[in-house]
Amino acid sequence: MNKKSMTFAAIAAMMLVGCSSSTNTPTTGKTEEASEKQEIVSKKQEDTSNSKQDIKSDVIDGIISDLKNDGYQIENEYEENNITNASITTAEKGNIDYEFFVFADDADAKNAMDTIYQDESSDKDSDTTLTLSDDKTQIEKIDHEDNETTLYVLNDNVIVKGNVPSSQYDDLKEQFITWGFLYGEQVTNQDIEATEKNN
Repeated sequence: MNKKSMTFAAIAAMMLVGCSSSTNTPTTGKTEEASEKQEIVSKKQEDTSNSKQDIKSDVIDGIISDLKNDGYQIENEYEENNITNASITTAEKGNIDYEFFVFADDADAKNAMDTIYQDESSDKDSDTTLTLSDDKTQIEKIDHEDNETTLYVLNDNVIVKGNVPSSQYDDLKEQFITWGFLYGEQVTNQDIEATEKNN
């Protein structure tokens, strides 16, 4: 091989090395870019999850604030037997009681609903009617002896409990509809008409 050929070979080799290193750079850049995008997506999902819980907390805070303004006695961090992983607030005025169970996630709330139903079933006597809705989001307990009705409604990561004299049960349902916790199969057209009429 003469000097001229060797020079061309050396230049060609240098060009090949240059090409391969320049092609590696964009690939590395693309990998970093993809990794950054994945981090952004993960952060967005985290933010969405947190905002969902924050919105739910805001809704409950607003309801409790309204109840307080209406003269209800409010207790925070109230402890309930067999209910875990929940922030519990009670509101009481006369013969009307509300309890708000706010859980970290939906699964905990569903488990608590099962626990509540089991507890209510074990305490049930011949003077009590207990009903669980097909979708397991509503428990209705009617105490015929004391003429009291208790309603539990599960919505996402929150359970709301209301206890009233049975004569005020329609008002209780209307209140749950207004708050947005009772809807779908549990709400009849008459319930909606009554709520709209009173608003």
